[in-house]
Amino acid sequence: YMVDTLDSILQDYPEHSLYLIVGSDVFDHVTKWKDFGKIMQICNIIILCRNKKINHHQNIKKIAKYTISEDLTMFHGDSYGKVYYEETSLVDISSTELRKKISSNKKVSGLITSQLESWISAHKIY
Repeated sequence: YMVDTLDSILQDYPEHSLYLIVGSDVFDHVTKWKDFGKIMQICNIIILCRNKKINHHQNIKKIAKYTISEDLTMFHGDSYGKVYYEETSLVDISSTELRKKISSNKKVSGLITSQLESWISAHKIY
């Protein structure tokens, strides 16, 4: 579970701030994650909107209406539970799609760095 991963990272690096970066498609379902309230207590979330054709912004506002931060200085403060929404068009693919492609031996060149592609292949990930 994500909450367990974040807890583990926090134990290993207690002096660092935690930021969870997710795609807007994932954030639509994040409130259903195990211990979502705890996740919001131990990190800030950055939402990347990869597909500008889909308007997730209204749903994001509904889910995190009390936590969205548009001021980066506030977002990087000492408190957690804030959400920052970033529109980006760098990569229009989800991790789920990448896993499916890799497990089906389909090419992912151009979607991830060549170093990451080599590492995944060498370690037989997915």
